Amino acid sequence: MSKPNTVKKRNYKKFDVENFLIDIYNSELNAEILACNNIEDAAKKFENIFSTILIRYAPIKLYQCRSHYVPFISQDTHLLMKERDTLKEEATSTGCKNLLAEYKKKRNQVKARVVSDKTEYYKNKFHDQSLNIQKVWKTVYNILGKVDNKAPKQLRLGDRIINNPRLMAEILNKKFKDKVSILRNQTNDQPIVNPVDRLKKWLSQRESVTTRVCTKTNYIISIERGAQEN
Repeated sequence: MSKPNTVKKRNYKKFDVENFLIDIYNSELNAEILACNNIEDAAKKFENIFSTILIRYAPIKLYQCRSHYVPFISQDTHLLMKERDTLKEEATSTGCKNLLAEYKKKRNQVKARVVSDKTEYYKNKFHDQSLNIQKVWKTVYNILGKVDNKAPKQLRLGDRIINNPRLMAEILNKKFKDKVSILRNQTNDQPIVNPVDRLKKWLSQRESVTTRVCTKTNYIISIERGAQEN
């Protein structure tokens, strides 16, 4: 038996936005970053502090990916599908014409039930009292088979096809880092102002890193929670 496909992602089901932002604010994130002498140390410090707090509120869990998952198929229809598949295996292995006829009859029943389940599912969706315009369009796109997420599903690396999200991210990250290194090696010009000093000056003239992180995080979490509730 093949190993089921799994994916690791954060679970925001019990996420407490208010307490999370309070912990971010009390973490001295801004001071810790500004105390660093280079960009790499600042980025590492930010990642460590932010991740340590985030994992308490949104732990990473392992989810099993269902291939060809169809939400509108009822439990009764699933049972009919199992009966259909069993009849098909028996008819194929024995060559019995009676079993083959029963399989075809069951197959037609399954097709009719799938159509009925789909109609009933989306009918109930549109009559949901909590339905808003965002959910309406999401339901319409589901019916039409349109995918809202336009992120790449796979990458071609030589003769290999990469579809693992983490590996894809690592490949793209390396690609951009190599590109930056090449661009740096093509010039001997030195910056007039130290990049770290310039960043610190820019940050001092704007709102603190902590405030910006809290604002942006609050926005992102609201989207994530909304997506999970849907």
